[in-house]
Amino acid sequence: RRGSDTSYLFGANYHHPLTPRLQLQVGAGMAAWQDDHRITINGENFDTRHHGTDPYWRLGLGWAVKPNIAVVGHVERYFLTEPVDRVELGVAYRF
Repeated sequence: RRGSDTSYLFGANYHHPLTPRLQLQVGAGMAAWQDDHRITINGENFDTRHHGTDPYWRLGLGWAVKPNIAVVGHVERYFLTEPVDRVELGVAYRF
């Protein structure tokens, strides 16, 4: 099996301060994807191509540890054929 998968995200995020240190983050957009594969079964090749665009949303919080450093967490849902949920935890640095 050989192939390639490509995806791009196009969206917008809004950051709203709830307190001087706590920030709500909301976002939404579209995921554009393409999936090309060549499968060989018993010496016979089969090519598959699929592509599409699907919406996603994002919700998160950020806590400012220092003026330029924050701990952030997000939950995302991608509305693909089978919905996909993703959780992200990290550190953000502003410069």
